[in-house]
Amino acid sequence: MDLLGQAIISTADYNLNFEEKKQALKRKLERLESMEIDVIKELEGAESRSSKKRKNEVQNWLNNVRRLKNDIGTMELEAGPEFYCQNYWFDLSNEDDLKKRAAKLSKALSEKQEFVLILDDLWNYFPLKEVGILAREKGCKLILTTRMLDVCRQMECQETIKVKSLPEFEAWQLFQDKLGKPLSLDVMEIAKSIASECAGLPLGIITIAASMRGG
Repeated sequence: MDLLGQAIISTADYNLNFEEKKQALKRKLERLESMEIDVIKELEGAESRSSKKRKNEVQNWLNNVRRLKNDIGTMELEAGPEFYCQNYWFDLSNEDDLKKRAAKLSKALSEKQEFVLILDDLWNYFPLKEVGILAREKGCKLILTTRMLDVCRQMECQETIKVKSLPEFEAWQLFQDKLGKPLSLDVMEIAKSIASECAGLPLGIITIAASMRGG
């Protein structure tokens, strides 16, 4: 089997592991949440329609942040051994038992003369055999994407392609575009700090912005 590793790695932060990134993002979100009391007190005396609208916008934004904070826990699933696969010719999404899922995938792959299998956003090494991917010399290509260079090495990739992260300005522009709405000055600084934790990685920026948007 030919292995191609496509490493999505930040030029500055590629050596930071998943746990460090997750904890850093939690700290930023906690700072933003702590602003809620001060923001509400500041706007309590406002009586004009525009000020009330601004208060509602801030409250909605903070509600989205709380939901995002709760969703961070689900990010840990990506670091586990679970393997999910859905394709036009077979579907493993409804199979919960890992051994049965591996057997089903192995059988489906064995029936194909040639195929390209993509494992997206890997966080940890795992034996391919455990999830039903058996090595074949011809007709099979495996492409994986990861932010961790060590994962490429542990998976014994034959070729590693490094994708450069976005510059800070472009990363912030993408974050704002995907957020889809203007930010008040009260939350702008923290939002920038949260966006910076994505280390210029488009997938992370889009995911975080979409969660804070509420979509």
